[in-house]
Amino acid sequence: MSVVDRFVVNDRVINEPNEISNKFCDVFGNIGKDIQGQIPNTNKHWIDFFKDRESKSMFLTPTTVMEVKDILCSLKSKKSIGHDRIRNEILKITPVAVLL
Repeated sequence: MSVVDRFVVNDRVINEPNEISNKFCDVFGNIGKDIQGQIPNTNKHWIDFFKDRESKSMFLTPTTVMEVKDILCSLKSKKSIGHDRIRNEILKITPVAVLL
């Protein structure tokens, strides 16, 4: 993974991390607003714009609190952390209501 250490805006180089972050937010946070005027009005339903709809779709049923609790209880009690930096031990003793 690469790290952005500079950002050029209007021929000005920005290299301060907070300002880089703010400029990214400005650009990507306004894309929808900036291009909405370019989208023509239509009476079509949004699904009609998908030309090649997948015939093999998938539906996931909502999970229950008990399912989450059972999965958490079935985790191995290892000491190492996962990609989220949370140990399984902590997840197992945390009340399910907090996790949902």
